[in-house]
Amino acid sequence: LDVEMEIFEHYEEVVDVLEELLVSAFDSVSESHSMHLESIRKRFAKVEGSATQPVEYLRAGKNPRLRFPEAIALLQEEGVDIGPFDDLSTEHEILLGTIVKRKYGTD
Repeated sequence: LDVEMEIFEHYEEVVDVLEELLVSAFDSVSESHSMHLESIRKRFAKVEGSATQPVEYLRAGKNPRLRFPEAIALLQEEGVDIGPFDDLSTEHEILLGTIVKRKYGTD
C-alpha cells in the first residue's frame, strides 16, 4: 500500500484516512466472503479447540484512539507492572487488545 497525502494540520488526518480504508476493507471482505470466513472460523475451532469469533469493529470515526499514556494506564489498572516509558511486550499488546474489546466493544 502506497499512500501519499498532504497533512494540513495534524497527523491524525492520516489516521482518519487509514481508519476509513480499513473499515471499508473489513466491510468488503465480510460482505463478499462471508461463506469463506465461516469456513475458516470452523476450521480454526477444530484446530484450536474453541470457536473463533468474527472481528468486531466500529464505523469509521467511532473507534477508540488511545495515546500511549492511556494504554499504559489501562494496563496498570489491570495490575501490570509497567512504567510510563516502557516498551509494550507481545503479552502486553494481547492484554491491551482484550481490555479494549471489553471496554469499547471493538477489536
